[in-house]
Amino acid sequence: MGWLNIVSFIAALLFSAFLLAQNSTARSVPAIHEVTTDLDDLPRFGALEVLPDNLDTIPDNGRAALAAMDPESRWKALHRQAYGDLATLRVPTGVVQAVERAAALAGKRGWDISPGCAASR
Repeated sequence: MGWLNIVSFIAALLFSAFLLAQNSTARSVPAIHEVTTDLDDLPRFGALEVLPDNLDTIPDNGRAALAAMDPESRWKALHRQAYGDLATLRVPTGVVQAVERAAALAGKRGWDISPGCAASR
């Protein structure tokens, strides 16, 4: 029965290493809830406002070039660096139609849509 303990211990170590790697990756980029694809035309939130004091905590990551920027410019620079592969997608329909089409496509692919998403329509 000793070999089962060793295998379990190794599995636990591997899983812990995986979680540490994920945490390291997550800490190396700006928070995902603050990502936008168009930094020059920021989205206007209906329930969540971007307040000036939110920008006071934007890190400079010890880089002089970032430290010299105002907080909003620093936020944009960090996002361009971390999420430069994201792009804005403009669709020729209204919001309701776009959400309905996206939900239909997700349904075709067998994806589950959370109730919170449906409520935002």
